[in-house]
Amino acid sequence: MTGFKTTLLTATALTMLTGAALADNNKAYIHQGSTGNEATITQQGAGNNQAGKSAQPGGAIDQGADAGIGSYNKLTIDQNGQNLKVGTLGNYVTDHSNLGGAGVDQYGNANVANVTQTGSDNSVGSILQTGAASGTATGNTLTITQSNNGNNIDYVGQKYQTVANGATGANNASLNFSGQNNGTSGLSGVASYYGASVSVDGVNSPNGVWQIGANNATDLTVSGNKNSFAIRQFGQSNQASNLTIEGNSNSLGISQDGVANKATVATLANGSNSNSVGVIQYNNRNQADVNVRGSYNQALAYQSGDENASIHNISGDSNNVYSYQGGNKNKINGNITGDSNFSHSNQYGTENIATLSITGNSNYSGFNQYGSDNVIDNSINGNNNNLWSYQSGSKNSSTTSVIGNSNRLYTSQSGNSNIINASIAGDRNNSGYSFSNTIITSKQTSEGLYFGPGNIIQNGGYTKGNEVNLTVSSSDNLFTTYQSGNGNKIDGSIGGSGKNQAFVAQIGNSNLTNFVQNGSGNALAVVQK
Repeated sequence: MTGFKTTLLTATALTMLTGAALADNNKAYIHQGSTGNEATITQQGAGNNQAGKSAQPGGAIDQGADAGIGSYNKLTIDQNGQNLKVGTLGNYVTDHSNLGGAGVDQYGNANVANVTQTGSDNSVGSILQTGAASGTATGNTLTITQSNNGNNIDYVGQKYQTVANGATGANNASLNFSGQNNGTSGLSGVASYYGASVSVDGVNSPNGVWQIGANNATDLTVSGNKNSFAIRQFGQSNQASNLTIEGNSNSLGISQDGVANKATVATLANGSNSNSVGVIQYNNRNQADVNVRGSYNQALAYQSGDENASIHNISGDSNNVYSYQGGNKNKINGNITGDSNFSHSNQYGTENIATLSITGNSNYSGFNQYGSDNVIDNSINGNNNNLWSYQSGSKNSSTTSVIGNSNRLYTSQSGNSNIINASIAGDRNNSGYSFSNTIITSKQTSEGLYFGPGNIIQNGGYTKGNEVNLTVSSSDNLFTTYQSGNGNKIDGSIGGSGKNQAFVAQIGNSNLTNFVQNGSGNALAVVQK
């Protein structure tokens, strides 16, 4: 047999096995039972070498399965070439007993697996590390390094099982990639929108890593272009916190399901373009931090549960940020610096806080809040900005400051004790969108109350009442304020050279309007009932 070698190795505890192959089409299968084993596989050559790919009896690579508790085993795989394979692609199982002799299996506690692939078109198929259901709960460690182009992680998992005393092990996965077209396909577009699409129920996702348990950690470093990766964590107090992406058109999806999980995307470096990041968190006390620097980047953070926090900082051009939260005590804090940025945020529940600051041109900002005790703070400094805020509930507060040209403003509150403070300095806000006097188009067509540009609307007010404070300084601004309920108050001041237009409507009891317009050619219509 020329150019083809098959190595089948079986060993017991406290044994070191080393298999080295320097040609093509090599295959290595290792079985080590019990505890304290160490295996090193080195394969070099042009390509088509395999480590633990066969599904034959005793095939693949497994450590610690015989004792049912195997611990302190170490596996090192070093491959150099092309079309190299570790484990079996398409072997999507989440349980040690279902591997069926395929893939790479470490069963027990404190096991270590190091996989290094240097070359192109290489793949890591199925690797499964499972903490044993008895004995001391100590987590397993997995490190994967792939360099060059067209490499792929198919389905890699770490899982703990609670031991008799209720302790759990903390697994750690460290992933390092450099090159282009790694992952080969999948994700993209805000990282497939809902984060990591890697599945633990038999559905394939390219470059997927999953962890089940508590206090697990995944570190990811990506350098290169057109790479895609997915991280999925189940349990509590898991972290995907050391995530660094440098390059263009990379796609990263993160999904966490559990309590007190944390995800941080630390870098989309300067000069890195067209990257997509999706972070999804379910359940309680989760936190997601996303920092993006570069051009044409996308970022999505979705959270469902209580006491969530979503923080994202973006610096660059044409960035898109979406953030959704569901539950109580949520917080969104976003800072965007650049041009043509788009941001949209939703919060559901009580005691939500949302703060956004945008500096740049042609920016758009949104916000929806539903519940009680919500606070929104919007600040935009730039040109052609469009800002809107909506709150529904009681004790809401909205503060908006816009400095720039041709800005539009829409703010709506529904509920009790709402307060809006808006301060706008700029030119031609809402100009050309409607009105044009005739005493505000005959009092909005004789109190049909058609709302025009600028729109600040409040509904409700049974405890304290709604309040609007508006200060606009410049020319050619158009604004509408509408209040419906009890104890409402409007203070409006518009400065500039003149030709400002404003419409004020108060429908309810104990309403008060104070409005000042500076300059000449201004128009004001007030309706109180």
